[in-house]
Amino acid sequence: MGWASFILQGGYVDQFRRGGVLNGWENLLRQGAPWQLLIPVAAAGLLAFIGWWRLAGAQPEPTLGVSRMEGAPVSQLRASLRRERQIVTAALEVVFALATMVGCRFIIYLVLALGGSALARSTLMGVFIEALVWALAGGGFWLWKCRYLGKLESWGVRGT
Repeated sequence: MGWASFILQGGYVDQFRRGGVLNGWENLLRQGAPWQLLIPVAAAGLLAFIGWWRLAGAQPEPTLGVSRMEGAPVSQLRASLRRERQIVTAALEVVFALATMVGCRFIIYLVLALGGSALARSTLMGVFIEALVWALAGGGFWLWKCRYLGKLESWGVRGT
């Protein structure tokens, strides 16, 4: 993805310099690492950190599909929490894969910049900031995941 990003960026920079008109996505790719795309990532990371903090004193709650906790048998609650655990774990794997991809993109831009690419050099600081924000957000999600899985384990909900 890092190589593809760099190749697309170079193509759109050339097209823009020749006076070509770029649509929204093409213009974002031309910029390399626009800060506007980091706002949702930073917000998500902050929310994950707040969730980590608030999860410390969490009590068991019914998950989706279980209307009232008082009337539900324990086996039904645990089964719904197991499903929730699987969904949340899969979603977090996607977040970690994206953070890893952005980190790899930074490494590619760094190698290209050290190799003499003016385009990579001019974009390197933006890509570094992007990788840093993604790493911090990924760290917030990792902290939340550890506490979340620990809570589920303490309630007797183990992975399958």
